Amino acid sequence: MSTIFISIPCYQDPEIWETVSSFYNNATNPENVYFGITNQTDSPELHKEMLLKFPNVQMHILEPGSLPGCQPARLKSHEFYDGQDYYLNMDSHMRAVKDWDSRLIAELNETNFIYGPSVLTGYVAGYDKDEYGKDIIPEVTYTTVFRMNEKNINHFINHGIPQFISFPHETNKPIPSPYISGHFFFTTGQAVLDSPFVEDVFFTEEEIFMAVRFFTAGYNLFQPTTTYVYHRYGRNNRRLFWEDFPEHWYENDKRSRDFVNNVLQNNIIDPKKGLFNKRTLDEFEEYSGINFRKRALSDSVIKGTSYL
Repeated sequence: MSTIFISIPCYQDPEIWETVSSFYNNATNPENVYFGITNQTDSPELHKEMLLKFPNVQMHILEPGSLPGCQPARLKSHEFYDGQDYYLNMDSHMRAVKDWDSRLIAELNETNFIYGPSVLTGYVAGYDKDEYGKDIIPEVTYTTVFRMNEKNINHFINHGIPQFISFPHETNKPIPSPYISGHFFFTTGQAVLDSPFVEDVFFTEEEIFMAVRFFTAGYNLFQPTTTYVYHRYGRNNRRLFWEDFPEHWYENDKRSRDFVNNVLQNNIIDPKKGLFNKRTLDEFEEYSGINFRKRALSDSVIKGTSYL
């Protein structure tokens, strides 16, 4: 029976155990789902108690502010990876549809069979909570497709880091993607071993960096055909690392952005911290419509129409 490893970075998130419960309770085979979580929290005893209820959950419990950045936290969570067949990277505020595990495995296997080794990713549909704290989860059949708005375009021109938003799209086939979502990608465990996380990468730039690394390591990027998981966007009054520890945030944010720009603009081949040689950066730029050296974007990648 196939196994899945779920990697989650978590910072002061009261929803983490609701997230774990959603994915565990909605799995076809919950006994084959394993969680590795890096949790920065000021309530360590609460989480130690909760861990006793979930035998397939392992967690690093850290002091808040002790581990800046998403990729360092993903690397820490990856320490719990133990050879599971599939790998789900996601956030701590997520919800799952019924049978998400068997359905995602089926789609990835079919995509791999048709197109070769692949990663499924996207800015997935959102859920929210009502005034009583109850989940509001819409029933949707669509997937989401990456596109850009004016703010995204200006950010790329000014900083060299492309960012995206998403829009809903009905489809019956995987849609090639120019990007990797930090809150949702699903692939084989081997893919993450072939293109591991990089501790020098901090936050917003990690998504394009992961996309180019997976691509140059020989993996195709696709947005799935439907919604399997939900993400909670724009939570009010949540604790944020950059507000709690601005002195760590701003220094590391600039360092990380400079690091990623250096790799992408100078085509640095380095399996540990740069690009791979299964495919070239030029091939990614032609495929995606993103030119890092010129900071130029094709109309189709802006509008999200190049792959439809």
